[in-house]
Amino acid sequence: MDSRQHVDRLSMLPDELIHKIFTFTSLKYAIQTTVLSSRWRSIWTSIDLYSARLSLYGTVRETLVKGVLHYAFSRNVQELTVTCLLDDPINFPLHLFRSQSLNYLGLTGSNRGMFSFVLVSTWDLPALTTLRLDHVTFDKDDDNGIALFSNCTNLKSLTISDFAVKESKTFTLSHPRLSNLTLEDGHWTLNDVSVVAPQLENLTIRSFHSHHLITAPNLTTLCFRSSYLLQFSTNMHSLEKVDFHIYSAHKWTGSRIATLLQQIRSVKFLTLNLKFIKLLFSYMERVFRQPSPFTNLKSLKIHPDRVDKEDKKVNVSTQVIKYLLAGSPTATFTMISYEEFKEQQQKAQAFANTESRMDQRKPPVKNATMLKIQLSDCLNELDTISLTSS
Repeated sequence: MDSRQHVDRLSMLPDELIHKIFTFTSLKYAIQTTVLSSRWRSIWTSIDLYSARLSLYGTVRETLVKGVLHYAFSRNVQELTVTCLLDDPINFPLHLFRSQSLNYLGLTGSNRGMFSFVLVSTWDLPALTTLRLDHVTFDKDDDNGIALFSNCTNLKSLTISDFAVKESKTFTLSHPRLSNLTLEDGHWTLNDVSVVAPQLENLTIRSFHSHHLITAPNLTTLCFRSSYLLQFSTNMHSLEKVDFHIYSAHKWTGSRIATLLQQIRSVKFLTLNLKFIKLLFSYMERVFRQPSPFTNLKSLKIHPDRVDKEDKKVNVSTQVIKYLLAGSPTATFTMISYEEFKEQQQKAQAFANTESRMDQRKPPVKNATMLKIQLSDCLNELDTISLTSS
């Protein structure tokens, strides 16, 4: 406002110029500028969002969530993280997620009980390439959850952690374009996990109590840490790197071990834990009937079962090592000590903690901010929401 001539110069600026100015500020500051001119009051609602974080606490209504998501999607948000720490169990309606621009979605449910955050219905996210789900329960349906992921036609990377399937002991994941998959901490009620992903390249499975059947002919990297069985539907000719760690041997037999070794025989970099080596030794007569399948092996590493062992001495059967290396005489062999393994684990944990802190402190990108205000003037019933964008 020009006090000398009583001319409101700010309100006279064209919308195109105002939008251009707002592209150099965070959404928080764009909203704060509404006090400068009445004409600017609602202009911030037309600014595109790049990334947003939505946190829901206590008790919320579906209309409230619907309003916030509608606003974010109408602003062409590309990255969205939703955290739901609610007081009561909820059937979370996925039909609220409908976006043509969203390419990253992180959805975290309540950790107060495995069945306290159930995903129901389905979403429409054709542009989504990366999806992370934590502390969720999939609603039982006729196809055991296949449709949920098939509706994300461009999905490339999927991480599912701490999950279960309601009223079912089976989880099936099928996707034609998926290239990276991580499954962690499946609920003990799951007996069978099936993965069908023809383009899958990287697979990580940790802490499961299920039998795993994998159909992924193009798999190149595998990290498996579990007590239960792993089976492939066919030989893995593209597999190059394997980190195989079993916690318990009671589900494995000599024939199953022999079959697994044959299926992963193309591997170049192989890491095994001591428990698997001991298991292999116990079935030596059954497994050693055939020559060593590893003819492309470049590196073999053996690491301890855990880092808190009192006995630091490592005993490995030379017969097993000779057998594994027999088909690849030029391959290197490394026996990792307990001290080295413990140091590696500590470094990995420190790196993970550092990344987490950096992610929390990273500066906002264009048109992204931490927003925690009352939005009742702009969106109906949004007076109890905590909305953050980053």
